[in-house]
Amino acid sequence: MLTMRHHFRCLSFRVTVLFVLLIAVHPSTLAADKQQRKARESEAKRLTNLGRNAEKQSRLVEARQQYLASEHVVFTTDAEKGLERIAVAAEQQVKALMAGAAQAYAVENFAKAAQLLESAGALHPGNLAIGCNLALTRYQQDKRDEALTLLDQCVGALRDKEPRRQLAELYTALGTGDRLSVVAPGARQQVARLNDAILEDSDRDAQPEDEDPSLPSAPALGLCTQMRQLQSGLLKNPAMLFNLAKCAESEGQLGEATRLLTEYSQAAPRAADSDDVQARLGVLQSLSALPDPKGALVRTLYTSAGKQVEARRYDQAIADYQKADEAIPEFTETKRRLATLLEAQGQVDRARTHWQQVVLVDTIDESRRQTQLIVDGLDTEKAQYEELVGAARQLLLDLMGRSLIDGEPVGRIYAAYRLQLASEKIQSASYLLPLAPEGNLLQAFTCSQMNDFRCVRASFDAQRSLTLPVSFYGAVFYKSVEPKNRAKQARTYGKFEFEKGTLRFAEISTVNPKKRTAQLAAQTAGEDRLGRLGAADGLRKVRFQGFTVQATAIKHLETKDGILYLELDDKRIKRRKMFIEPLSFVLVVPPSGPGARRYMNNYINIAETYGGVEKAKLGKESTTTGEKLKMVYNIATIGLNVTSVMFGDFFSLVDVATGVGGLGRKIGLSQRQVKRLAIERRQAVHGIAFKAIPTEPVRLAFRKELK
Repeated sequence: MLTMRHHFRCLSFRVTVLFVLLIAVHPSTLAADKQQRKARESEAKRLTNLGRNAEKQSRLVEARQQYLASEHVVFTTDAEKGLERIAVAAEQQVKALMAGAAQAYAVENFAKAAQLLESAGALHPGNLAIGCNLALTRYQQDKRDEALTLLDQCVGALRDKEPRRQLAELYTALGTGDRLSVVAPGARQQVARLNDAILEDSDRDAQPEDEDPSLPSAPALGLCTQMRQLQSGLLKNPAMLFNLAKCAESEGQLGEATRLLTEYSQAAPRAADSDDVQARLGVLQSLSALPDPKGALVRTLYTSAGKQVEARRYDQAIADYQKADEAIPEFTETKRRLATLLEAQGQVDRARTHWQQVVLVDTIDESRRQTQLIVDGLDTEKAQYEELVGAARQLLLDLMGRSLIDGEPVGRIYAAYRLQLASEKIQSASYLLPLAPEGNLLQAFTCSQMNDFRCVRASFDAQRSLTLPVSFYGAVFYKSVEPKNRAKQARTYGKFEFEKGTLRFAEISTVNPKKRTAQLAAQTAGEDRLGRLGAADGLRKVRFQGFTVQATAIKHLETKDGILYLELDDKRIKRRKMFIEPLSFVLVVPPSGPGARRYMNNYINIAETYGGVEKAKLGKESTTTGEKLKMVYNIATIGLNVTSVMFGDFFSLVDVATGVGGLGRKIGLSQRQVKRLAIERRQAVHGIAFKAIPTEPVRLAFRKELK
């Protein structure tokens, strides 16, 4: 008893001392925090005033930078409203600049048209019409390579079916150099449908995002079957010859592919991809010459690997090439393909081994020298990648930290700008190592913030090939909340991580939006406190506050009241019912309707596809009569319209050759060698793309509106 009393007195004394210390320290700490907050608010006000002055003088780009700098210090409604005003004013200036560019283009003053378009692009870097018209202008200025790069990006970003098809056909005509071959009037409709199918196939996504799934979408016949049905009237058309060669190659008919590619080269001697075609012809001829029976096996494995790449099953493609290499080790091309795929995944040491084997086996001096330069540049390449990914990750950590860790509000336009900066760095990194996990995890996050789930799925497919987890962030409510009250309701932020058969949920913080306070989880999720954002292995090897369950423990995953509803069947977990609002810095998702359901269904698809979740229920996406009357189909009308001035669909104006070019200069490759290396990497990751077949004569007319 005496011992217990002594222990209690000691404990009481310690508590009293701690309480006194807290009383002594707390006021000064609180005063320091208030002083720092006041200083930040004062600096933000100064920057906002600078922005307002620049805005009054119509210096919109400068004004925007000042308002963004103000919000970077601390969020204020004055700076956010200033950015919204700049968005409106910039839109008007862009219209005027575009009108001037159209007039200059019409009178063939292409230098002035380019200058005006570049000025418009500074105001609105995400505007499709600016980027696409700049492509046409560059072509008129005899800058075909730059024009094709821009036009390729333009076609990839467009969503409206008709203009996308027209510009894809134009891209083919300019790329092949054949501006005369067109389809006979009677076959134009059929070929146009084929081109639409080609573009849909190029997206490589199960469901087009701009179509109602209740309607028939994909053509019943395969692309190659459709082409062969139409080829009789297009026997000399370069695009048709190229496409039929791709079909023959994908079916293992290498002799036929060689014949058709040779005819393509003859029909389009000035084609931009002539070097690539000649290299492909060399590989096809070498493959055909391999002696049987092992040669037949290698050819079969190459056909299989090509199909795996187009399906984004890179691990299986690597396995096929490894078998081919084991069958005929002296065939250099297999080692090159293995090295290229492994390098793309960021597995630099394994790639180095294969590149070194290429050097040893290659009998051509110039080719061997070029390969040695690639080997010598691997460490430089990896260092550049890590630097770019690290910078992007820090930008995203700062953005997320303000909201999830500090509990501070974040303006949509400011968030869009920071996402744009991060995305630019991620894209530059992806030009170097396009399948590496860190870049793909960060890319998936930025793409989800802009409602681009085709991009998210492509990034996650790269993760799956490396057997690595995928994830998304969300706000969790443990009780149902009325949609109108949700924005002001306290919530728990966390990271949901999926890999085959497993779900992990790591709590990050509990945030009260009204009070602007955040209480961090007792056990932080990783060294960054944000669930190890962009870390390849995610939460696998760290402890965190939350849970890990098998996918079979998920009783329900469905849309409910405009958000996700998750219910677990595992009694070890205290809170088994969760209402999840995916983290969204930019979009304003409507509380109900097909737009909200489609948006939420993307997250359910992630759980199904990458986590093996079976008890998931997708919300109906088609529009009811009442919803049509209310016009609620589109997501984030104000969010995207306003923030697109900062971050639009057309946010990448360079292709892979640009990223590889920087590395090429450092390791001593010529411009032509760099271009060839870029093509090899693109094909290793994406395969060979079909060409849209021009249905009408080339029209280089200025396009005023594109979406």
